[in-house]
Amino acid sequence: MADVPTTSAGPAAQSSSTFVNRYPNFFYHTIAAICVILVVVEVVGFLKGDGVKIAILFGLAILALLAPNIESLKISKSGIVADLKKRIDENSNKIDHTKSATRESDAQLDQKITQIFEELRGLRTTALSMASVAKVAEADTERRAKPLELRPVSDPTDPQKGRFCGEEERNGRRLSALVVASSIRPDWCQVTLKVTSLRGSPTLTGNVGFYLHDTFRPDHYSVQAIKGEASLVLSAWGAFTVGAIADEGKTMLELDLATSQNVIAPARWRKR
Repeated sequence: MADVPTTSAGPAAQSSSTFVNRYPNFFYHTIAAICVILVVVEVVGFLKGDGVKIAILFGLAILALLAPNIESLKISKSGIVADLKKRIDENSNKIDHTKSATRESDAQLDQKITQIFEELRGLRTTALSMASVAKVAEADTERRAKPLELRPVSDPTDPQKGRFCGEEERNGRRLSALVVASSIRPDWCQVTLKVTSLRGSPTLTGNVGFYLHDTFRPDHYSVQAIKGEASLVLSAWGAFTVGAIADEGKTMLELDLATSQNVIAPARWRKR
């Protein structure tokens, strides 16, 4: 059977009409400008008019300015219904997304800047110490004699796994992570790592070292603890094990982002 074209019929179809907005913005802006000019002419007195005409012209000017944002206009017995253009909502969503991406970028940029200042501070300290070559040599010898010993890498795909005693909590400190979808890179996540003091334990002070997967550049950060907390913000495509060293090397912490029950993260991201 061939398809038969259908047409609207009945009282509802006859008593309503729909106007689809296809005119360019400058068309409405021109109308608005003309209405405003006529209002000014009426007010100044060059043309003989009354308050009703001025009000009508003013209303038409406002309607012309609003018209570019109207997708369609339907007039029926129940009233007038206007559909606004979808781009208004889309622009609002884009603005919100841009704000979120900016906050994420700022957090990571601040972290990298902080790391640069930490390295510069170390260079400055070294430069000041060079006033006494003998003391520098002696301090360097002592430092090399007592290096920070880490276990050898046992898993090349997850190099920090098992190198930091495998505990998330130790010596009154906790290593935790917050994982959320990234606003900058699709399919990536924003990871916020934190080392904090447990209740009843001495306040965390000094620098905390964070050791990441070797695909990160850099893969090691030194973060100053502020108010008992040291945090690091970064973007990651998949889960990995992070190690942390606090209390001048006395406390080692380890957190597996793929298996820890204390980390909430997308299942797909954990399996990568």
